[in-house]
Amino acid sequence: MRRRTLCLSLAAIALAQVAHAQPALTGAIASPLSPRNANYSIDARLDPASRTITGSEVITWRNITTKTVSDLQFHLYWNAWKNLRSTFMRERSLGGTRIPQDLAPGDFSRLDVTSIKLLPSTSLGTSASTGPGNVGASAPAPADLTASKHFIRPDDGNADDETVMAVPLPQPVGPGGTATIEVKWTAHVPRTFARTGATGNFFFIAQWFPKLGVLQDAGWNCHQFHSGTEFFSDYGVYDVSLTVLVVMLRQVMTSEPVMVRLAGSSRASME
Repeated sequence: MRRRTLCLSLAAIALAQVAHAQPALTGAIASPLSPRNANYSIDARLDPASRTITGSEVITWRNITTKTVSDLQFHLYWNAWKNLRSTFMRERSLGGTRIPQDLAPGDFSRLDVTSIKLLPSTSLGTSASTGPGNVGASAPAPADLTASKHFIRPDDGNADDETVMAVPLPQPVGPGGTATIEVKWTAHVPRTFARTGATGNFFFIAQWFPKLGVLQDAGWNCHQFHSGTEFFSDYGVYDVSLTVLVVMLRQVMTSEPVMVRLAGSSRASME
């Protein structure tokens, strides 16, 4: 009995020493575990009656590669369901997936970029034009890039595919440089395609905003949206605000409420 008491006492002393040696746990991460070089602040509005999203986003992007880049490339995933001729829909059909034959014009989706601007906080980084040690010495003036945006098809040349958008920059952004971009867009929520769409009063919203591709040392990794591929993007912090028009909510409040599942949402409001 005396031996057991001694053992328990020694164990208690050892645990107390370990607890005293460890710092108090706060849950805070001392430093980010990822580069977080593509950060998004998104303000969007969903009109359930017209199944329309109107959005504006400010992207703060940092070039963490060794490559100087002269354009930005964006994924516009929802344009994969804009028609039956996109690369996604063609691959679905060739793969034997049954495509509904009763699709009406309103069943398809679209993502239309209405404005894209380069904001003043952009810095050029180290490039051939600035030279080493001259990071951000001549930041470019704010610029409206809307007129220069265009679709590219880096994988298959399908002229009917509009899932990748390229935007030339007025000046290249070198390693360590940043670009702050404001993008405005509208999107139509489709009948359900591949984990996205509206069914009755249920909305499943994923990959719903213009998203930058990933710049690597070999160039942009920004592929078209294929039926057999998943998504790839930089790490970042997302601050998302979604407003749902309350007019539609009132109409259905006594029967079936509108349900919105929004991938990446941080808060929502109703008007």
